[in-house]
Amino acid sequence: MVAGHAYAYVVAVVDDAYADAVAAVDDTYVYAVVDDVYTYAVDRAYNYVAAADHA
Repeated sequence: MVAGHAYAYVVAVVDDAYADAVAAVDDTYVYAVVDDVYTYAVDRAYNYVAAADHA
């Protein structure tokens, strides 16, 4: 029974660590996507202003 509890504890710890890693990667991925969209929007706006400037 003790071995079963120890095994369950180890699985729980590993599972938590895995979940934390996935959450961290997910947050970074989401941030990167948002950052890319923001950068794209800023670039588009800049190009639009530059084109209007030359018109």
